[in-house]
Amino acid sequence: MPYVYIPHALCMYCRHPNWRSRTMSTESNDTSETAFEFSLPEQWALHSAVRSHTKDALDESSRLPYPAVELAILGRIEDGEFTFTAFECRRLAALLSQYATHDQTPRIDHDPARAIAGQLRDHCQPPRHR
Repeated sequence: MPYVYIPHALCMYCRHPNWRSRTMSTESNDTSETAFEFSLPEQWALHSAVRSHTKDALDESSRLPYPAVELAILGRIEDGEFTFTAFECRRLAALLSQYATHDQTPRIDHDPARAIAGQLRDHCQPPRHR
C-alpha cells in the first residue's frame, strides 16, 4: 500500500473531539533502565522468545510491524546485557507470555518464560492514575 499524505486539518482521527485523550500517552517518558539477573534457562527462554518474534516479523509474508525494538533488545541479550526500560519490560512481558503459551515453544521454555514475564510485568508496571 503506497504512503498517502493526509493534511492534519483533514485527518478524521485528529478532528475527533477527544483526539488528545486518544493519542497522548498518560505514561511518563521514563528512559531509565533496570538491570535484571536471570538464570541460564531464563536467559535461554528470553533469547529464544525474542529471536522467534524477530524472525517471524522479518519474514517477507509477515504482517507484523518491523521489530526495531526487539532487534535492539536481541543485540543486548546476545551481549549478556539484561537492562530494560519500562517500555521494553512491558513489550517483553507480552512477548514472553505469548511465547510461553505457543504450541511450537519447547516445553522446557514454558516455565522460565512465564517466570520472566511475571518478573518484568511486576517490576515495570505503568504509573497508576490517582
